[in-house]
Amino acid sequence: MQTDRPRPDPEAECATAPGVEMVDLKNLKGHGFRCYEYEGIYWSLWPRQISRGKNPIEEFKRLKDCTMKEDDVIICAYPKCGTHWLWEITEMLQSGIIRKTKEAKETRMIEFIQKDGIESLQNPKILNTHLPVRMLPTQIVEKNVKCIQIMRNPKDVCVSFFNHKKDILSSIGYDGDFQEFTEAFLSGKLPFGSYHNYLLTWQKETAREPNLPVHTLHYEAMKLDPVKCIRDIATFLNVTVTDNFCKDIAEACSFDKMKKFDEEEKRQRLTLWKVGSKGSFYRKGEVGDWKNWFTVAENEKFDHIWNEKMEGYGIKFTYTISSDLGDLGAIHDLKHFKCFLYDGLYLPVIPPKWLKDRSQLENYKNIKAAQMHQDDVLVCAYLKCGSHWLFEVMRMLTTGSLHYSKSLPRSQMIDFIYKDGIESLLPPRVLFTHLPLRMLPTQVVEKKLKCIQIRRNPKDVCVSMYNNFRNLAVPNSFEGNFAEFTEAFLSGKLPWGSYHAYLNNWTTEVSPEQPVFYLYYEDMKVNPLQCIKDMARFLDLDVTDKFCEDLIEACSFKNLKEKEARDKQEGIGPGIWKRGAGGTFYRKGEIGDWKNWLTVAENERFDQIWDEKMKNSGIQFTYSV
Repeated sequence: MQTDRPRPDPEAECATAPGVEMVDLKNLKGHGFRCYEYEGIYWSLWPRQISRGKNPIEEFKRLKDCTMKEDDVIICAYPKCGTHWLWEITEMLQSGIIRKTKEAKETRMIEFIQKDGIESLQNPKILNTHLPVRMLPTQIVEKNVKCIQIMRNPKDVCVSFFNHKKDILSSIGYDGDFQEFTEAFLSGKLPFGSYHNYLLTWQKETAREPNLPVHTLHYEAMKLDPVKCIRDIATFLNVTVTDNFCKDIAEACSFDKMKKFDEEEKRQRLTLWKVGSKGSFYRKGEVGDWKNWFTVAENEKFDHIWNEKMEGYGIKFTYTISSDLGDLGAIHDLKHFKCFLYDGLYLPVIPPKWLKDRSQLENYKNIKAAQMHQDDVLVCAYLKCGSHWLFEVMRMLTTGSLHYSKSLPRSQMIDFIYKDGIESLLPPRVLFTHLPLRMLPTQVVEKKLKCIQIRRNPKDVCVSMYNNFRNLAVPNSFEGNFAEFTEAFLSGKLPWGSYHAYLNNWTTEVSPEQPVFYLYYEDMKVNPLQCIKDMARFLDLDVTDKFCEDLIEACSFKNLKEKEARDKQEGIGPGIWKRGAGGTFYRKGEIGDWKNWLTVAENERFDQIWDEKMKNSGIQFTYSV
């Protein structure tokens, strides 16, 4: 194990090249770079340990004639866009082995090893570069060598590049502050030139070579859903892989593991860091760290310049992972919960065994395309509003049988069975969901499928959810007290988001043409016969009062709780509870139990927040009987 970073040789740090004209790019404070210019781009003189005393311009010219193979792969990126990360992933995909290479990425970097180094490598080669297409070997285009380009949002690139240059050898490093570096970054007065010029040049040059196979990735998408991105790379490379293998690569190439391996195992033939610095190719690897560096004024200036340079080119970036970027998906730490963010909604982290060998993001996206039948019925509810109760009621009502279901509600719950599970069920189907209308299959609206929505007063929902979540197994368990849970409930910082947002979204998303039957939990408790007859009428079912009365008895709280206990004894259960916690979907089922939990002060604050959130909804609840 290598733990000590080798010290740089002062001679190796010297960067000289007789006959190469240098350009002084330093600012008025004397901070900046000394570079030479070639092909319209500024370049550092590499330390002698890299250049071996050769003339860099002549080496770039020779590079054009380098011999390439059809099965070579080139990873192309501007500095600090994730080249090291992607290189390791691609090496594993091509080799079929989950094993990080001990060779430093720089030993496969085109501009470092140049023609002689490339041609000395064994085939097939996975190379990486920060060069534009026009400076690469001509055979890359002639032989249609596959290229993978990774992009990253420019603000995080700027921050990462600054920290990189701050710790690197003085001859190619930077000694100014961050604000000064940002000026150089935007103006292009730094090694490798400007990022915007790199991107636009790549776009133009690859457009002129339509047969050049290029797969474009975004760093942020790799962070959010690495398994899908790895699978897409494998497809591009014509490599056959399993989803489990892609997951294993994603885990092996996680930031923490890559950083640890780089520090302890890599053969650091190239010593690029200052003595005493903490220089690393793996600093933070976060999306949105730029917010800790840019002032508001600097951010506004950056946006103005960047947007002006990139206008009309169609290249878009993700700058942060937050609720306004929920279409991408991410795992968020919400203090008491770790949630998956999708389409602006916090969702529980689903155990891998339920994901059906797909990522959580991919499963939720696929729901939209699920094929629905005209006679399907959807039961829609926020958590703890009576979904399990209504599951048994609806099954008996639609089948005409008073026998209990042998399957769990989860087996018909859209949120957990996804597209494949929905389409595997035989019609007629009654499906359940906690999702908002916008996340459901598009055919629900297109075919105007019947929906039943059950609602319950928010105070009892809050109490019931608290008792549910504190008995759940990790990763979705809640470890705080009731007051803390109430804060999360009202703010929406918990799985499935806030109840008020769920109700308001339903009100705004549902069209008048959508057939929806609104049912209230409290009405079902007080007058179940009338509620069940009304549901039957909505579903065009012909039922007798006697059948409805027998159904009510079979689905009484006492009988359903006893059925759940029998199922547990027979080994039938969702497998979501903590061991020994006594988790149940049927705790009390009362109206007004919230009075035993909320203090007078908490109740007043609850009312104030809830009433403000729901003031325009027109929805009224019964809080006690």
